[in-house]
Amino acid sequence: MYYQRTREHPPTVTDICDLLEVSNGSYTQGDASVWLDLEPYYGRIRPPEIDFRLLKEWNRICGNVHGDPCGLTSIHTKRRPRMIRSIDVDAMCIVDLRNPGAKWVAPSYVWGKREFKVLKGTSLELLRCPGALDSSWIPDTILDAITVTRMIGERYLWTDSLCIIQVSPQDKATFIPLMEVIYGLATLTIVALSGEGAYDGLPGLQKAPPPDGLGFTPADRNRSKYMTRGWTFQEILLSRWLLIFTQEVVFWERQSATWREDANWEILDPVNRGLTLFRNSVFNFDHEGIHIPKADPESINRMYQSLVSDYGKRELTYDGDALAAIEGILASIQLTSGFGFTWALPKSFLGVAITWSTDHNVSSVRRRKATYTIATKHDTIQVPYPSWSWIGWIGPNLFDDLFGSLVGEHAGLEFYMLDGEKNWLVLIEQNQSFIQMESSNNPHRRAPPTWREAAIPFRREDPSRRCYRD
Repeated sequence: MYYQRTREHPPTVTDICDLLEVSNGSYTQGDASVWLDLEPYYGRIRPPEIDFRLLKEWNRICGNVHGDPCGLTSIHTKRRPRMIRSIDVDAMCIVDLRNPGAKWVAPSYVWGKREFKVLKGTSLELLRCPGALDSSWIPDTILDAITVTRMIGERYLWTDSLCIIQVSPQDKATFIPLMEVIYGLATLTIVALSGEGAYDGLPGLQKAPPPDGLGFTPADRNRSKYMTRGWTFQEILLSRWLLIFTQEVVFWERQSATWREDANWEILDPVNRGLTLFRNSVFNFDHEGIHIPKADPESINRMYQSLVSDYGKRELTYDGDALAAIEGILASIQLTSGFGFTWALPKSFLGVAITWSTDHNVSSVRRRKATYTIATKHDTIQVPYPSWSWIGWIGPNLFDDLFGSLVGEHAGLEFYMLDGEKNWLVLIEQNQSFIQMESSNNPHRRAPPTWREAAIPFRREDPSRRCYRD
């Protein structure tokens, strides 16, 4: 906690922004006199409405001073599609981004129960016309995100409701699995933390100013509807930079620091914490990030268990979105560590991961009856969720003491996957940390402590003779 002398007149955001304008926005780590003259961490008075000059300067600092070390662009670029739809915030229409160097901003918000217009195949061509995106029918949160994007000097905004054809299974199956690309490569993610629906807008942009209270607290975060939703969990974890709108104050979150609107937190010589995935201090997630490029099995184990436990507490409007709403996180882990997943279970750790447990209160867990949409070359297919994965059930999952570690002893089972193209059964290789702990010469090897043991005759068969589908 930092105390400041009460006899001093506290600076205002407006004063600081005026000084920034006088300096003509010339900022490097060696030329940052405006920030260096401010007492670090002292408070400052924010205006009733957002001063976009401050947000624009935050964006400029991260882009020009810190650059790519704030993010993971080289990792996510590998899966970037040839075309991404977005909103041109100047022309107010939908455009196709095909330039590999094109940048975009992405909002993260709660849709809410109130219906609003979304992109349909029949309306796409109409919405490509300049001015077609009329403010009269766009929800307030999206409209405010468009304003923020324009005012900080960016040109394009990607939003799910208007950049994915919501009535097209093929379009959804193509773009929804690419959330780690869309949010991972976004110049900025605008987080509507205090909103409960798309029509709530962003505090500080609407006519009614945000209340002048005690500021943002952990209790405010925990009470937010945003923190209960499944899709938002993935969006904030995948994002490089976050512009977070709470009811009281605006935050800027990046890999090495957090800034806030009402205090001098802009330290231009950040502490080197190392490049990690999924580190967001404002949201105070407990799971440990993956350090790049090192990704050992034990760090994967700790992070995976924590992610699954947290995600299991989130809510989804549509049960069929269960895998899609965490697929981007799993894809990022695979891109950075090489550990792949099948139905949200780590392939290399299936021998232990398949022993996942649910809450002791069985009545709180039920089977997921919805299906998952998979895109093929010419069509889409609906696939039921498997019962052998936690993703096939609705309710809390236990990946704590009862589960143990993924990097542990297992029962020596072999797992095969069906190769879709050649229709062959392919053995799933288990991580070496398993194999080293096994003892095939010991017939009395005990099962893990959470397993029930039974003595039955066993006969090894050719796996191609028996292939069971869930």
